[in-house]
Amino acid sequence: MWAAHAGAAVDIGQFIRKDEFNEIKISPTGEYYAATVPLEDRTALVIFTRDGLKSTGMFRPMANAHVNGFEWVNDQRVLISIAQKFGMLDQPQPTGEIYAINADGGQVDLLVGFRVQGNGAGTRIQPKKVEDVAAFLIDVLPGDDRNAVIAVWPLMGDDPFTRAERLDVRSGRRITLARAPVRRASFVTDADGEVRLAYGANVDNVEKLYYRDATGADWRLVNDPASSGRVEIPLGFSQDNRLAYLRVRGEDSGTDRIVAWDPASNARTTMLHHAGADPLTIIHRNGTSIPVGAQVMDGRHRNLFFDDDSPEARQYRSLEAAFPDQSVRITSSTRDGKLLLIRVWSGNSPGDFYLFDTEQK
Repeated sequence: MWAAHAGAAVDIGQFIRKDEFNEIKISPTGEYYAATVPLEDRTALVIFTRDGLKSTGMFRPMANAHVNGFEWVNDQRVLISIAQKFGMLDQPQPTGEIYAINADGGQVDLLVGFRVQGNGAGTRIQPKKVEDVAAFLIDVLPGDDRNAVIAVWPLMGDDPFTRAERLDVRSGRRITLARAPVRRASFVTDADGEVRLAYGANVDNVEKLYYRDATGADWRLVNDPASSGRVEIPLGFSQDNRLAYLRVRGEDSGTDRIVAWDPASNARTTMLHHAGADPLTIIHRNGTSIPVGAQVMDGRHRNLFFDDDSPEARQYRSLEAAFPDQSVRITSSTRDGKLLLIRVWSGNSPGDFYLFDTEQK
C-alpha cells in the first residue's frame, strides 16, 4: 500500500537540505522540527515550526563545541549532548554534558555534567547535583514527559562504577536506578523503560555483558569474551520484553550478526546476518527503542529486517520504491506514526529531507 503513497512525500525545501543541516528530527506531535546547523566555529541546534518553518529557538554552544546528539524528550523539550575540541585534538570529544531547551527557545539549561553549578549557599534547594561526572542519554521514556534515563560516569571519587539514573528533564534532579557491575558501562532499558542490561569493562578491558530480571534484582553475567570467544553488545528488547537483541562479534560468522537472546532458556537465534558487511545502523520501530533491523553497506546502503513481512520492512520497501537508486533512512516520526521525516541520499548527493504522510492518498 505504501507504494501508492509516493506522492505524499513532500520536500521540506531548500531551507533544510542536507548541505545546510546535519540532522533533523520532528517533534512527537509534529508541531516542530529540531535540527543541527554548522556555524563557523561551532554546531548549533535550531527549532522551527512545521507550519511556515518559523524559527522559535536556538541552542548555541561555546566556541569549538558542537551539538553531537539530540532527542525530543517530550512534546516541548529537547535534550542535547555536545562534543568539544580540546588542545591539539583534531576531532571534538564528547563532554558528557546534557543540556535542554524548550521548543519556544526558553528554559535553556545545563542539567548534568562537570560544569553544573549550584544555586548558591543561600538556599537549600539544590535540585541539580554538582559533581565531576559525564552523562549519556539511554532512554527518553516516551510515556513519561518529565523524565529520561541516563548513564552517569564518575570522573573522580571513590566510586568508579557507572550508574543508571532517572533525570528530571526540567529541574535536573537525578535519582539512582542501578549501579553497573563493571566500570565504564553502558545500559540498555527494556520496552517499559526498566534498566535490564549492562555492558562494560574493568581494568582488563574485557567487555562483559550482564543482565537482571527486574529493577532491584541482582546482575548476572551473560557473556565473558575470555571464555566464550565472542563479544556481545546489547541493542534493545522485543515489545514483550521476552527477548533481548544482541550484536555478536567473533566466532566463525565473519561479519557481525544480530541475535535474539532468550534470558529464560539462554537460547540465541540469529535474526540478521549479511555475509559481506557488518550492521552499520540499527533500525528501530518508529517512536520506540525496539530494534527491528539494520542498515548495512556493501557497495550501497541496504535495509535488512528481522522479519521481511513486518510493517517496518514493508514501509521501507515502499520508501525505497519511491526513491529508486538512493539510500533511505527514517530519522524520526510523530508519536502516532502518521508523519515520518526521511533522509534520502546517494553517492552524488549529500541528501535531502522529506516529510512523509502515511495516511495521505
